[in-house]
Amino acid sequence: MDSIYTKITSAPQMTKWLNLNFDDINGAGNTATFLRTLYIPRKAKLARLQINANAQFTGNSTAITMKINHPAGISQVDSSAVSAADIHANFNVHSITKSCVSKPLGMVMPPLVNDTSTLANSNVDSYSTSGEYDVVPVVATIGVSSGVPTAGDLHFWLEYVFDANIVWNQDTLS
Repeated sequence: MDSIYTKITSAPQMTKWLNLNFDDINGAGNTATFLRTLYIPRKAKLARLQINANAQFTGNSTAITMKINHPAGISQVDSSAVSAADIHANFNVHSITKSCVSKPLGMVMPPLVNDTSTLANSNVDSYSTSGEYDVVPVVATIGVSSGVPTAGDLHFWLEYVFDANIVWNQDTLS
């Protein structure tokens, strides 16, 4: 055999994990919204949302929901304009008992964003969209439809992957 072709896949990596405690949202009153911005590397695709519920949300609140979305930006595939969009629709975190939950995110590659100053809890002001330091923000939005929780605590993070490495000819490596 003249050559052997090898393909290396990417193991999932994760963003920093964030904590959401009932204290984070109970002081905001009814119909509260809580935002957290997470960042993934350029060319990464979102694979999963991971949630580790330490204590179920309880109390006077109903329907605490979370969605994962991205702001408007520039497509990493064809440099076209991309509107803000939900990656995963709202799901009820109020019903999660003490456990771990994994939600698939469909291998979405969010757009590049060169101004993150308007994103809540963003620790980045701006970057150009033409270099190695491009920002790829992903926003977790937590909403409370009514009331406020009196208990509850969870950690969440996003897992992301890269496309498999290019197939290469082993003969050229020797």
